[in-house]
Amino acid sequence: MRLAILKLSDGQLARLSEMVVAAKRDYRDVLMWAEYPAEGQALWAAASDLSADEREELEKLRTEDRRQYEEWLRRRR
Repeated sequence: MRLAILKLSDGQLARLSEMVVAAKRDYRDVLMWAEYPAEGQALWAAASDLSADEREELEKLRTEDRRQYEEWLRRRR
């Protein structure tokens, strides 16, 4: 949770406070925003009746989101 909040705040103290408040309200939102930003914005991702092309696109988004998150973590070491 701490890493997600730090990532989302991007060094901005006011944003850090916003993310702490959001995490207290529902920590799952903060994790989703940090770990899966593109997927979280893809409204169709919530649909259960995705076509094969949409499932493939969703998998690409998940892969890119994971890569981006891991890259962010590597830069923080």
